[in-house]
Amino acid sequence: MNSHSLNADLIAHHVALSQHFEDEANEIQIKVDEHKKLLSQFESESYVYGKNAGDLKSQNQEAINLYEKVIAVNRKMAEMLLDVEGLKCKIRGSHRWDRNRSQIKKECYY
Repeated sequence: MNSHSLNADLIAHHVALSQHFEDEANEIQIKVDEHKKLLSQFESESYVYGKNAGDLKSQNQEAINLYEKVIAVNRKMAEMLLDVEGLKCKIRGSHRWDRNRSQIKKECYY
């Protein structure tokens, strides 16, 4: 395998892995939104949950905080994978990868 195809394969792997991290972050964001709805419900209807309302609120808030940290890490990893030093690629004249990653057109220089 020549260096040109090796680098093109490396770029394709980086793009795919970056997309994976973005997808994971988006899925976790859905969980955060669900926990925020639950938290709002626990706060507005605490009388329904009695003594457990405080515990439920704190558990949901902790879950939200942890999920938001995971989202940030996943998005940072996705960005880092696309900004690898030594891979000098342009996408349709742009220096950034197409965020949709649908049919990526790349020109690579080595």
